[in-house]
Amino acid sequence: MKRRVRQSVAATLLAGGCMLAFAGLETSAVERQYSYFSIHYPDALATSASGINARGDIVGSYVGKDGVSHGFVLRDGVFATIDVPDAAGTDARGISPSGDIVGGYWRPGEPPANIHGYLLRRDGTLEYIDYPGQTNTIPQRLLPDGTILGCYHGSDTMMSMFGMWMRGPDVGAIEQDGSMNNGATPDLSVIAGLFTDMMEPAPRAPWGYVIENGVFTRFRVPGSNLTAVWDVAPNGALVGVYRIGTRTRGFLLENGQYTSIDYPQATVTRAFGINAGGDIVGAYVKDGVARGYLAAHTGRSLR
Repeated sequence: MKRRVRQSVAATLLAGGCMLAFAGLETSAVERQYSYFSIHYPDALATSASGINARGDIVGSYVGKDGVSHGFVLRDGVFATIDVPDAAGTDARGISPSGDIVGGYWRPGEPPANIHGYLLRRDGTLEYIDYPGQTNTIPQRLLPDGTILGCYHGSDTMMSMFGMWMRGPDVGAIEQDGSMNNGATPDLSVIAGLFTDMMEPAPRAPWGYVIENGVFTRFRVPGSNLTAVWDVAPNGALVGVYRIGTRTRGFLLENGQYTSIDYPQATVTRAFGINAGGDIVGAYVKDGVARGYLAAHTGRSLR
């Protein structure tokens, strides 16, 4: 399916751009060698890695022994916890090349669907991120120029969820309900995310999508019954999650070729973030325990 996004957004965000020919998703499998490194916050019940910048700084979330979700940043092999003051829980989703971080938090007493955004700058300054006039805002990525990508939604979540962008006082959204902008190239020529078609019969499963030159195109990894794009590298490569049958894996889609991302001996693998060097982060489940991982090109290491 192709759909044009709102013209004002297309003109602002999608001027120019490269064509990656996703409409037909004519892909072929390739082999790519990665070295896998497990990421587990000390004493956590579960850990997930969500974003990585070119320097190799990694952000994500963990569930502590208190049962509460906390964000984290991993720099030079050292973890630091991220907690929005007075929040009932916090996560960290994206990190810019300069080290600024975006994520979500939820307030005590609110419904589970309610999520609010924040921007944590490298100098420790905390800013609250709210899309104007909306109940909930989820910042997902932070681009080099300060553009924030993500979504907003109301209490019904999917029916009122729209992929959005924010850059200072300038904001916009795509006219596609059930969408979430999860990544883009630095020049915004390619934007990608996940989309749930509310017109499909239940149970519904997400589609991946790309927006190129103002055109919204949804797709699924061939043979899959679920596809979600979670990040975009500067060269336009996509990473995300797909499911065939009941098996969930991560994927890389680059130059019309896809590669499965499978943490060794894991029952579930998800790919959530990619950096300019092609390193991928995500989460896996092994022996019933959820942990994060880094999939680095062979020869590189977890700093």
